[in-house]
Formats: sequence, structure tokens, C-alpha cells
Amino acid sequence: MYLWTAADVSFSLAALRKEAQRHNHSLALSKTAFSLPQHISLKISCSVDDAHFVHACQDIVSLLSSQSPFEVQPGTISRHRNILWLTIQENNTLSSLHHQLDELLLRKYKVPQHPFDTCFQFHSTLFMDDNEIKLDQMLSLLSDFPLPPSLYIQDYLIGCSESGKPGTYRVIRQIHV
Repeated sequence: MYLWTAADVSFSLAALRKEAQRHNHSLALSKTAFSLPQHISLKISCSVDDAHFVHACQDIVSLLSSQSPFEVQPGTISRHRNILWLTIQENNTLSSLHHQLDELLLRKYKVPQHPFDTCFQFHSTLFMDDNEIKLDQMLSLLSDFPLPPSLYIQDYLIGCSESGKPGTYRVIRQIHV
């Protein structure tokens, strides 16, 4: 089973997401990113042995439940390959959570670190699509959208997927701190 963990920023980015969806009526980019709440991933999706999946989730809930709410600052809307995302400025709390999740999953469940985890770039995905022209058009349409000065994090999400493919994940647990 594939496991995914994120900070929920749905409330803070509701206006941006609504604007992205509005523009998407004419551009018709993939809506895969809209299959989950707007979020900042804390750990790259990883495969966890089915026999350990429930225990891994319980350990993640314990870790995230002990956190205090905090704020992060949005960066800019930019394109990274086939992804249009909102970058998140470097933040010690996010980095610490990412590191703790990596350590926990490796130590207890032998989940190796993904190459992307070594230089993790915090972001909130808006669109994933292979149409570069339309992604650039969407980037242009959203580039002047006023972003909130900060994103308040007090909720976390745990999701799973049987295949690990984008668009197949579902939220199985919400954690409010």
C-alpha cells in the first residue's frame, strides 16, 4: 500500500484553488491535483508493506498529533517540469517534520528515502499536466493572483493508494492539532 502525508492548507488557499478551477474551465488541464484537498506534502509517497500499514499510520498520527500549529509563508507560483505549484518558503518546522517522517519510516518500517526526499522542495501542487503550453498559460493567468501572507497549519492528512499513481490517493485520516 502507498502512504502519503501532508499539511492541509485548504482553508488558506481556498481562493487560489477557486481561481485555478475557474481558469481551468477554458484551458482543460488535468484535474488530478484536485482529487485531494489543497496541501503541502510532508513526505514523498512511499510503499509500506501491507502488514505494517496500519501501524505506520498510527505512528504518523502520534507524531503529527504532538505538533503545535504554525505558519508558513508562500513563495511564488511557478512551473517545475509538468507541475504548476505554489512554492513554500523554507521553514524549520516543515523541514523537521519531513526529517522525522523519513527517520520513522526508515527505522521502523524499512521504507527507504526517495531521491526527492534528500533535497525536498516544499510546495502545494495546483496542476499536473503534460501540456506545456497550457501550463504556461495557466501560470500566466495565476501569476498576479494575490496570495495570503501566510498559511496556517493546524491540520494534517494521511492518505493511501493501492497503485501509488496520481489521482488514486484518498484521505484516510485527518489530524487536527
